Amino acid sequence: MIRSSEVSGGAMIKKILNELYEDQSKPSFKACEIYSDDQIERAITLHQGDSIPGFPSFDSFLFLIMP
Repeated sequence: MIRSSEVSGGAMIKKILNELYEDQSKPSFKACEIYSDDQIERAITLHQGDSIPGFPSFDSFLFLIMP
């Protein structure tokens, strides 16, 4: 057992975030299960722009996460 005074600040933040997002870090969690492949493809097509070839733009990501 390590006392909290012996753990660095970064390690404490990582521990807190791991506990906070425990459900989303499990292998069974599927972030995109509510979207069909067609919806994702449409978002990528609509928001094409100056992005690295092979990678969708950040606008595509924002479009998908906004309600």
